[in-house]
Amino acid sequence: MTKNNIHERLAQLAELYAAGDIGPDGWHDAQFAIYITGTGQVVRDVHPPTDCAEREFCAIHAPSPHLMRTFPTHFRFDRYLMERICDHGVGHPDPDDVAYQAVAMPERMAGVHGCDGCCVEGGMIQVEEDRAVAELRGSLDAWGDEGGNSPTSGP
Repeated sequence: MTKNNIHERLAQLAELYAAGDIGPDGWHDAQFAIYITGTGQVVRDVHPPTDCAEREFCAIHAPSPHLMRTFPTHFRFDRYLMERICDHGVGHPDPDDVAYQAVAMPERMAGVHGCDGCCVEGGMIQVEEDRAVAELRGSLDAWGDEGGNSPTSGP
């Protein structure tokens, strides 16, 4: 594998991306260990499919049917994390990458991100409703713990 071969392959992949032939999951070239993300980034030295063959899902080689599958992949080189970019331009950690990192590198806390709710079933409105209900329940439970009769515990 020469440098010229790699450059030729990158040019071919760039043409595929420009033509819209690389979907939101990206595209992996095992021969050159290159992955083109759904946003068109080039990621080099990508693990071969054999390295993740024992896992059910892999963000690159075998994405799960998660909620963000239609969002294009985008690799965060600063965090070594695969994200999915929603229609609002927010990067949400890819669930398959988060699942892998939770086991392999739990100290990295890969799932932490600024969120607009697109990565949650029901979106941000549902997230806010769930949060408000949880806060209300917590307040009512605390009220009951103070010796009063909480509406959730009865008289």
